[in-house]
Amino acid sequence: MESVTDRIATLRPSLDDPTNTNDRRYSKVKQFTKLEAIEKMQEIGSHSIFLEQHAELITAICKPFGFTPPWQTFTPDRHDFKGAQPIDDKWSPYDGVDGFRVAALINQACSAQPSQALGRGTAYREDLSNAKATLG
Repeated sequence: MESVTDRIATLRPSLDDPTNTNDRRYSKVKQFTKLEAIEKMQEIGSHSIFLEQHAELITAICKPFGFTPPWQTFTPDRHDFKGAQPIDDKWSPYDGVDGFRVAALINQACSAQPSQALGRGTAYREDLSNAKATLG
């Protein structure tokens, strides 16, 4: 089973590329505007958990909206294939920020229409699209 770290590394290589000028974790890059933060979340995509090594990136995404990243502890469960997945096949709890929660908080901070979608991925995309629409 693919771990969260593998998923982020393979599907979202821009998160770990220090030459990527859109990656705000590196001090040489300015902070995100609200629009840039939404676009970065859309680029990263749903079903992502930001781990401690991505703390600066997720903090930079949350900052323009006036909230801090909602860190929580994820506990992988072998019987919950839709829940938190293990990192490097280690089934121990880890801290991270749920991308779905960040999308919902961005939507709320922009006073946008909350998503009515039933699926989490669709709700993620709709929350970000609605928030982006409120910015002009």
